[in-house]
Parts: sequence; structure tokens; C-alpha cells
Amino acid sequence: MSYISFGSGPESRNAQFIVHQCVHILYAFRVFYLHHCLEVVHPSRTAEPERLSNAFLNSNQPSAFTAVQNIKRPAKLDIPECGVQKITWLSSDCCDSLSVHVGVMGLDRVLVSHAIMRSTFFGILQRIRATLTTIGIEIIKIEEFRALRDSASSTHPGEGLWTFNPCDAITKEFVRKSTRGFRHEFLKEASKLYRLTLAAIHLCGGPSPRATEDAVTRLLNSSTELVRNVQFIAGTIGVQSG
Repeated sequence: MSYISFGSGPESRNAQFIVHQCVHILYAFRVFYLHHCLEVVHPSRTAEPERLSNAFLNSNQPSAFTAVQNIKRPAKLDIPECGVQKITWLSSDCCDSLSVHVGVMGLDRVLVSHAIMRSTFFGILQRIRATLTTIGIEIIKIEEFRALRDSASSTHPGEGLWTFNPCDAITKEFVRKSTRGFRHEFLKEASKLYRLTLAAIHLCGGPSPRATEDAVTRLLNSSTELVRNVQFIAGTIGVQSG
């Protein structure tokens, strides 16, 4: 009925759309019932409103009202549930902080505020700097970082910062001291660095849509990847989902 009357196109085959339309029809039935009881049924017929309600607005009795309910219920089952609310805003401080529900059955509360997130973010940055120092990677200044050239339209494997910037001298020095033990230590620290960087990106920009990066550490700038998943675009840095 909705598809023909309202002309909503493919949208009227969406479960959420069907539920909303059914709810509108159910409310219309209730309005018709009230109108009928107030304007049509004579005041002397005192039992009639209850009889009509039981006969036509009772979802256990076969009626047009029940038919609409039976459409709404399976459509509702097709809509994914978001689950319970896991955040409570603290009204006493102008929504500057909130409590996150954790623990068994979500009964524990952990306070989160802008100040806590800020200190956590800078703490992560300090650990990132320490990890870079441990594996012998030179920390460049912000001016040098902004001067790095990159391509937002790379379409071939292996196109990375190395391609667009003079990195040969640094790379040769790094490879020269690369013993087997050093390489093992480098991989261990690099894995830690990846997780720290991902946490910093999540804190300042939010998680990626599917969070697949939390499950798999993808190879970067290698012959097996066409696009790097950590990118600096339009002044922001983020994780690009595959």
C-alpha cells in the first residue's frame, strides 16, 4: 500500500521504512477508533468502546489492526539492533565528561573526560617517540614532516614516501647495521609502534568504520598493496579501511 500510494520507490522495500509506515497506520487506526467512539457511538452505549477496542485494537484478535502488526513484527526483526546504551553523560558538568559502562553486565563505570583523553593522547605520543628512539628511527621536526611529498593517487605497488623523497642516505645507514638480532627487535618494536599509532588515531579521530585494522596489520608500501592504509590527506591523518 505504501509503495503504491506514496511513491517511495526502492526505499519502501527497506525494513526500517516498512516499520515506520506500519506505525503510522497503527496510530491512524487508534485515531479512527477515538473519533468513532466520540462522534458516532451514542453515549448510552457504554460498553461499545471497550468492545470495539477489544475487537479491533487488540493484537490477539484477527482484524486489520492485527494484520498491520503482523507486518511490522517480522520487518522489525530484520533491522539490526544496536544493543544497549554503553555511555552515560554526566549532567553536572555541561557534558564535558561521561561514564562508560564496562565489566560484567556493564555494571562498572569508568569516567572519561576531555582532560583524561588529552593526557592519554600525549602519553601515547611519548611512548611512540620512545619506541622510535629504541629502533633507531630519527624523529623529524614538524616543518620537515610538512615538507614531505606524497601522492594521493598512487595506483602502483611500492609507491610510497621513498619514491617521492630523498631517503637513500637514511635507508642505507639503517640497513648497514641491520643484523639478524636487530631485525627481530625491530619487528617487535614496529608491531608495538603500529598499535600505539592506531590508538592515537582512534583517540583524535575515532575508529575506522569496520575496525579491520585492529585485527590485521597490513603490509605498507610493498608489492602486495596498491594503497597504503595510513594516509595524510587534506591536513588530517587517518587509517583507510581496505
